[in-house]
Amino acid sequence: MIYYVGEEEKNIPVEKEPYSKGSEGKIYKCGKEVYKIYYENALNEGYGNKENSHQYLLTVPTKQIILPEKLIYTTDRKYKGYSCRLIPGAKRKQTGITQLPSILFIKNLKILETDFDVLSEHYVLAQDVTPVNYILNRVTNEMTIIDPGRYKHHCLSTPDSYRSLNNNQLDSLITLLLYLDFIEYKPMNTKRKIQVLRDYIEKLKRKEDCRYSEFFEEQLKDFETVHEYAKSLKRYIK
Repeated sequence: MIYYVGEEEKNIPVEKEPYSKGSEGKIYKCGKEVYKIYYENALNEGYGNKENSHQYLLTVPTKQIILPEKLIYTTDRKYKGYSCRLIPGAKRKQTGITQLPSILFIKNLKILETDFDVLSEHYVLAQDVTPVNYILNRVTNEMTIIDPGRYKHHCLSTPDSYRSLNNNQLDSLITLLLYLDFIEYKPMNTKRKIQVLRDYIEKLKRKEDCRYSEFFEEQLKDFETVHEYAKSLKRYIK
């Protein structure tokens, strides 16, 4: 079916099996781009007008939070979705961050923290920041956040409100990703101990009152990976 992607006409094969699909719409892949085509009832689902939100997100310069790059319209100019760059590797690869070299892991954290700062500076509130909307790019080893369909802008009263909520969402995501990795790669030998390990690290971070990148810069000085660091904590995990 013919759509306008930006100002360019493109044939998006919506009659074929999509690359992936979710609660809001379907994703179609073409080369190094993906096209998200929304279900009709998802365009105004209580999170505000998606066309206006996505038009605004085109102006926000993030690196590893994947935002719309072009808007998609039908030939009669009805809004249908957006395009963005394809993240190479698994469609939904959630595990692997504790296996990354410590320097690379911390670099990823710093970039994501900066990206969330950029969202806050542009009065954008991230939503749906969960492992479902996260991919570890297996080509570049970048931790990427996808699907900004429910992000909102200019919805809060103060810039500090954006920073606080956005930082909390990123912290929660990193905590969950660490937990998924601990389950996958088992630095401890029981699920109960893995849960205690997650809570122990989270408690240490809260005590330091810092961001995850600062926390791990200190904690990983003598460890090649987060996995090796986690194994070293066995004596504290009862």
